[in-house]
Amino acid sequence: MTLEQLAGVAVTLAFLADIFLTVLYARAGTGLLAPHWTRAVWAVIHGVAGLFGRRRGAVLSFAGPLIVVSLIGFWALGLTVGAALIIRPDLGGAIRPSNGGTPTDFVTALLVAGNSLSIVGGGDYSPHTAGTRILFLINSLIGASVLSLVLSYLVQVYSALRERNTLALTIHLMTDGTGDAAVMLARLMPQGEASDGPCRQRSKCRPWPSWSASPTGGHHRSNLDRRLAALRRIAPARPCSGGALQRQATGVLARKRTIFVNVL
Repeated sequence: MTLEQLAGVAVTLAFLADIFLTVLYARAGTGLLAPHWTRAVWAVIHGVAGLFGRRRGAVLSFAGPLIVVSLIGFWALGLTVGAALIIRPDLGGAIRPSNGGTPTDFVTALLVAGNSLSIVGGGDYSPHTAGTRILFLINSLIGASVLSLVLSYLVQVYSALRERNTLALTIHLMTDGTGDAAVMLARLMPQGEASDGPCRQRSKCRPWPSWSASPTGGHHRSNLDRRLAALRRIAPARPCSGGALQRQATGVLARKRTIFVNVL
């Protein structure tokens, strides 16, 4: 095995580890390469958005989808480059077309690597030794596995976004669009009766569902738990009149400023 092939193995393993840590381990910032790539893409989008003036927010709203799509492309390119580095030294020998000459440039190696990673296959190049046949088999297994993981990753991301947006809309409506905890508590007390207010409030502050452990939602959980703990301190466990509870909430807000549950 040449030095070029060893470099290809290292690149492939690095990208596979990054996919594992990002998709399966699903903890914010644990990937090897994905966090740096997403920050770089965000910096580019943020810089471009500044050129649009008042429409800056509209441009930034496309950042999330663009980051996800670019990350998938980044993984695909990295795996293809890694496989090409392994394949290129064998072009024209153990890997060659059925007829005609065999170019040995890196672009041809990228083409052969992409075909070997593709689940549909294709191309005129084929392995002619046991080692290269095993290499093509491993590449096809990697391609099929990564495709399944990427599809699962997309489902996780957009399920988490849908649940988070639902929670954000619920809090927005409960606070009349103010983000004020006192307004939320007042709306939980019909006709000034607060006997079931704490119970209702706690129903909105139940442990977070699956989105809190997802790749996009896990890093929000600690902030949300901390702010919801503040909301629970505002709403006492014992029943009391609606006016007393609202005055207590207003007093806490006056001391602590505004408690705003920011889920966006």
